[in-house]
Amino acid sequence: MRNEEMLEWRWAGLFEHTATWPITHHKTFPGLPKIKPIVPHFITALKFDASLWTSRPKPPNYHGVWPPTAASHLMNVDTNLHAIGSLAKQANFLRKNGDLVKEPCLGKYCWQSTAWGSDFFCAQDFDARAQCDHSVPKWMTGCSSWKLRFEIRSVPRMGYGLYAKQRWAKGDILGLYLGELIPEPGVNTDYCHQVKIGPEFSNAEAQVAYVNARRFGNYTRFANHSCDNNANIVEARIGDERVLALRAIRNIDPGEQVSVDYRSDYFRKRRCCCGSNKCKYSKPIDLVTAGEKCKLSVMRHKPLPLLQSVASRRGARAKKR
Repeated sequence: MRNEEMLEWRWAGLFEHTATWPITHHKTFPGLPKIKPIVPHFITALKFDASLWTSRPKPPNYHGVWPPTAASHLMNVDTNLHAIGSLAKQANFLRKNGDLVKEPCLGKYCWQSTAWGSDFFCAQDFDARAQCDHSVPKWMTGCSSWKLRFEIRSVPRMGYGLYAKQRWAKGDILGLYLGELIPEPGVNTDYCHQVKIGPEFSNAEAQVAYVNARRFGNYTRFANHSCDNNANIVEARIGDERVLALRAIRNIDPGEQVSVDYRSDYFRKRRCCCGSNKCKYSKPIDLVTAGEKCKLSVMRHKPLPLLQSVASRRGARAKKR
């Protein structure tokens, strides 16, 4: 059994005994109804069931392995142009689909410091001539000490919440959002996040899947909603794989709850309990537009804004040369 598999097996068992680990400060609150939240099995990689994908037709504009037999097939951001055929076929393919689009790489390890400043975690994003050999399993080894940096506490009306044990700066990556990689969001979408699958091209609409952390997940899925959130879940990349990452959008102090914006889809027939002066959903949302219905109650997240920053800085360096 590999180390990663052993960790997954051990941590999954520990999550079943939530009274002792890893939930801290577990208590009930007088005057409030008792809440028994669903606590997932802890995982260190995306959960994948190939049987959910084998009978599905290959999506249009999808240029990866089909049917996929591993999550890495769907999350792969690279494409093999030689497999398309002759140089003429490759040229026609690029004219039709445009340039390959990649998010910035998050580097070798979680929470690493780099010599290129907070905007760059990978040498290739700083210099296009550099090589990127990073991988998700190696990056995740840096997250094994997450309990030194975060803790999970009971929260009134919300079940459990994720709290910082150290200071985090704006732009810091707090971890990956993990769960089951599924083709459709299903009925309960409370823990679903949309993610693009396969290589992305500038002239083609990317296909999507969903990461559902309801039954399987890690500490990031305990980030509650706040209308004055201090973090967001965004798309990024590690090596040749696309990932969902929890990223601080402002400084987070020790003892502060890490929160994200669940967006309006979540608050259909629900009232927000964040208590913020900036609360946007103090009343349940009843009326939705046709466009909102198409979202199937799944939040859409913009890619990391580093991409534009990387491109502009590369252009500035090219002009200096």
